[in-house]
Amino acid sequence: MDEEAILSFLTDNAQLSDIITRRQFIEIFPKDKRSDPAAVSLYQDLAETRARQIRSVQKNIRLECAVASRSLPSDADNANANSAELLDGQDEIENIYSEIIPQREPRKLTLAEMITHMEAAVSKLTAELDSIDQDSKRMVKESGAIVDSLSDLRYKKLSSGSVEQCLSGLEYLNSLLSGSNLTK
Repeated sequence: MDEEAILSFLTDNAQLSDIITRRQFIEIFPKDKRSDPAAVSLYQDLAETRARQIRSVQKNIRLECAVASRSLPSDADNANANSAELLDGQDEIENIYSEIIPQREPRKLTLAEMITHMEAAVSKLTAELDSIDQDSKRMVKESGAIVDSLSDLRYKKLSSGSVEQCLSGLEYLNSLLSGSNLTK
């Protein structure tokens, strides 16, 4: 049911002919180029490209819905079992706020607005992935330094001052691996 709603919302009226007719498209060109077969061919190529994109979106939606349907039952059971624990002060405030202020029907976005929102989301995700990548590279580098220190310790090549540094490095590695200090 959710899959059909998402599919209809995102892909109904998404064909190129639903957005701009061939006549409207050809009228965009200068008058002397409107009868050129390349203009009609361009419209057909754009329509085919659009249809492929729609099929790809439909395939991705079906895939995501299938993945979600496999994971949702256990998540829903866990949520019901722990619902009292999940409500914190912010959730309670939001619930009270939503009862006081009536909820409006969300407005439908135009294709251009939807693309703008999607591009913003992509840029945020890209930035987040870059940040994660930098963090992981930093952790690998620091872990390598700790391993080198341990190797020196094993072969008794460390000076007495380096032992403390090695121990603090081990504590830091332990905190990294336990997830308690990922932003150091």
